[in-house]
Amino acid sequence: MTTELRRFRVRVGLLLEDPCQTKANSDNTSTLQPFLVADRPSADIIQRLREKRERDHRDTVKNLHKDLAVLGKDLKERSRSTCEDLLSSLEEMDQRLDSLMDRMECQQLVSLQELNDVWKQVRETVVLKRGRICELDQHLTEYESQRTQQIVVLLRKYCTLLERISFLDPCDVYRLLDTEAMLINNALLANRRSIARLRLHLLEEDLQKESVLRLRWQDRSQTWTTGRVDQEVERIRELVSSESVQNPASVQQAVLEIRTTRQTLSEEQRRLIQHIWYQYCSTGIISLAPPTCTTALVTDWYNQLTALNQKIDCCHDNFVRQLHCSFEQSWQNCLAEVERCKEALCTLELSEEEVKHILNSQILSLIGPCQRQAEDRLAILDRDVDMVARHAGILSRTVRNVLRGAALLWEMHSQAVENREQQLEEQLRLLRHQQEEEIQKKEAHLDVLLDRLRQESSEEALKSSLERVLVYLDDITNSSSVWYSKMEEVLESFPALLVDELHTYSAAVSQYYHVGDVHTLIGTV
Repeated sequence: MTTELRRFRVRVGLLLEDPCQTKANSDNTSTLQPFLVADRPSADIIQRLREKRERDHRDTVKNLHKDLAVLGKDLKERSRSTCEDLLSSLEEMDQRLDSLMDRMECQQLVSLQELNDVWKQVRETVVLKRGRICELDQHLTEYESQRTQQIVVLLRKYCTLLERISFLDPCDVYRLLDTEAMLINNALLANRRSIARLRLHLLEEDLQKESVLRLRWQDRSQTWTTGRVDQEVERIRELVSSESVQNPASVQQAVLEIRTTRQTLSEEQRRLIQHIWYQYCSTGIISLAPPTCTTALVTDWYNQLTALNQKIDCCHDNFVRQLHCSFEQSWQNCLAEVERCKEALCTLELSEEEVKHILNSQILSLIGPCQRQAEDRLAILDRDVDMVARHAGILSRTVRNVLRGAALLWEMHSQAVENREQQLEEQLRLLRHQQEEEIQKKEAHLDVLLDRLRQESSEEALKSSLERVLVYLDDITNSSSVWYSKMEEVLESFPALLVDELHTYSAAVSQYYHVGDVHTLIGTV
C-alpha cells in the first residue's frame, strides 16, 4: 500500500495523510471484544450500507470521468478556436505574400532599391507569420498546463470523496486513482507530442515557402542585374571598337620618328664596337686565356661594351615611352569608362568578387586586345631596329662568357689546390697537437712512476718499479714512431691529391668546351 501511495503522490501531486496513521487508529480497537453479541435479530443493515457505498463509489467515479470529459471538451473548443484564428491569419499572410511576389515580378520595377523594398516587406510578413505560429504553440501549451492543474484539483477532490465513501480500502483507492493518473498522463503526453508535431509541420511549411520566395526573389534580382550588366558591357564594346581607340594618328607619327632616330644610333653603336675590338686586338686579346686571363680583365672589357649598350637601350626606352604617351590618351578614355562602369556595377549591390569577375571576364577582355595590338606594334618596331644591336650583344656576351668561364675554371682549380694545401697543414697541425697532448700525458705518468721509484725501500720493489719505467719509456718511443708514421702517410698522400685536382681541372675544361679529354697526366708526381 505504501508503494502505491507514493506512486500516486508523484503523478498527481497529492499530499495525503500517511496510511500508517489509519493503521494505528485501527490498532486502538484491539482492546475491544473480538465479537459482538446480538441482542436482537439482524436487519441486513450492513448489506444495505455496503450497497449504498458501492453505488456512491460508482457514481463518484462516473462524475470524475464526466468532469474530465468536460475539461477535455473545453480544451478542445479553445484549441479549435485558436487554430481557426491562426489559419485565417496565415491565409491572409499568404495572400499578402503572393501579392508582393507578383509585384516583384512586375516589369515596372526600374531600380534595385524598389526590388529590395518589396523583399523587405516579404521578410517582415514571413517573420510575422512565424511569430503567429510560435504564439499558437504558446497558447496550446498554456491550455495544456491549465488543464493539468485542473485535473490535479479534480483528482485531489475525488480522492477525498472516495476515501470518505470507504467502499474500497485506501490502498485500492490509491491504486484506482493511480491507474486513472497513468491514463491521463499518457493522454497529456500525446497532446504535447501533437502540439510539438503541429508546430514542427507549420514551421517546416513556412520554411519551405520562405525558401521558394527567396529563390524567386534571387532569380528576379539576378535577371534584373544581368540586364544592367549587359548594358554596361555593350557600351564599353562600342567605345573600344571606335576609330579613335583602334588607330590613333599620333601613334603613326611617333613610329616614323622612332625609325629615323634608331638608324642613327645603330650606326654609332657599330662604330663604337669596332673601336673596342681593334683596341683589344692591338693589346693581344688572344692572350686572354689562363693563366694570363683573369675574370677582372674580362669584366673590364665587357663593362665598356655594356655601357654603350645601356646608352642605346636608354635612348630606345625614351622612344618607347613616347609611343606609350601617344597611346595613353586613348587608353585613358577606355579606363575612365571602365571606372564609370565599375561604379555602376557597385550600385547593383554586387560583391567585390563578382564586380572583379565581370570586369576581368567581360570588360577588360575587350580592352585587352586593343592594348595588345599597340604592344605588338611596339614589339615589331623594336624587333626591326634592334636586330643588329641584339646580334652584337649576343656576340659580345658569348665572347665574355667563354673567356670568363675559362678564367673561372682556372681560379677554381687554383683555389682547390690552395684548399688542399691548407687541409694538409691543418691535418699535420692536428697530428702534432694530438702527439704533444699524448706526450704530456705520458710524461706526467712517467713522473709518477719515477716518484714511486724514488720512494721504494727494498731492492726487489726498486727493480720492479724500474722495469715498469723502462717498459713505459719503450711505449713512449713506439708512440712517437706511430705519430711520425701518420704524418708520413699524410704527406705521401698529398701528391696524389694534387694529381686528382689536375685531372678534375682537365675534365672540367674538356666538358666546358665540349671536347674530349685532351690532357692526361702520366707518371707519378
